[in-house]
Amino acid sequence: MRKRIFCSLFVSMLTSAAIISGCGTTGIPEVSVNLPENSEVTELETETVETTEAVTADIPDITIEDIKEANSQDKIFSNHSNWLSEVKISEADSDKAVKAYELFGFTSFHENGISYFETDYLDDDMESHRYETSLFNGETDYYHNADLKKDQKLFAGWYAMSDDEKEDALKSKFGHPDCFTPFTYNEDIHETIDSVQDANDGTLTVITHIPTELCPEIKNLPDEWKGGKVRYTYTLDKETLEMSELVCEIVVDGKTYEFLTQKDTYDVDTPEGYYKMCSLVYDYKNDEIKEPRTLTVIYDPDTDDEESFRMTVDYAYRIIPNIRKGYSLYKDPKGKIPFTGSSTENADVTMFAIKD
Repeated sequence: MRKRIFCSLFVSMLTSAAIISGCGTTGIPEVSVNLPENSEVTELETETVETTEAVTADIPDITIEDIKEANSQDKIFSNHSNWLSEVKISEADSDKAVKAYELFGFTSFHENGISYFETDYLDDDMESHRYETSLFNGETDYYHNADLKKDQKLFAGWYAMSDDEKEDALKSKFGHPDCFTPFTYNEDIHETIDSVQDANDGTLTVITHIPTELCPEIKNLPDEWKGGKVRYTYTLDKETLEMSELVCEIVVDGKTYEFLTQKDTYDVDTPEGYYKMCSLVYDYKNDEIKEPRTLTVIYDPDTDDEESFRMTVDYAYRIIPNIRKGYSLYKDPKGKIPFTGSSTENADVTMFAIKD
């Protein structure tokens, strides 16, 4: 799963304007990371990371790009039928770590073409838990809140756009199974390898670092962590460079804070929740529509570029409308009244997408 996924995926329904359901409007959280103008990438202090210059001849000379390639989907699924990732926040500094990450942790399961998540969120009160399962099959994204009442079914994303645009939109919000690998490299954060050591058990220990201000796992940077470094310690198969474990720590002012861990296993038994989520998705796609509701998005209303997309869905489901980048939804064609969600009554809904 790895850190690039952490920062983008786990605000479910990231780019949605509103949720349409029989339960009114549900707000969509937004996440942003503000970086200082003069963020610099420097080497980790010698007292916090022990580097090794005397590398023995049998330790491969590897790069971040090598690790990325070894953990690509093509490589993983050519050797395994599936993989499972478990991410947990450190218990030692749990209060600070949870608020920084906005999650208590998650488990994800991946088969070729489908990704499934069980996510333990930090709720809006910044203390309690909120559980959600999600499934991505390349067609759209599905979510189910464990706290929903029995008569409430899953959330389903609706992409009011062409198929090509939809695929790009899904990938941009990490709602597509092609997004997920045990390790994903982002050159923008300047991850630097400090050392590669042979653990003498068939694995390599690779230590890297980045500045805390560039860390995608940190959504709310604590004051105590500012100006520090994030130290990543990877456990990789010596022959294949396949990743099995990640330990993430914060190093600042001579102190080390435990942050989170990730463990990856391969060819595992399918989680029970995966089957339950697949069953919910099957019902959504195949059940008879008993209470039909038609949803319409009209782009550029009353212009030569006007274009419409429609879908009919059972009123029991919550629908998450997703529109093209650079547009916002309104209740009226003049763009005076923002669309924030539907009423609790079962009625058709028309939304107007107008350029920002």
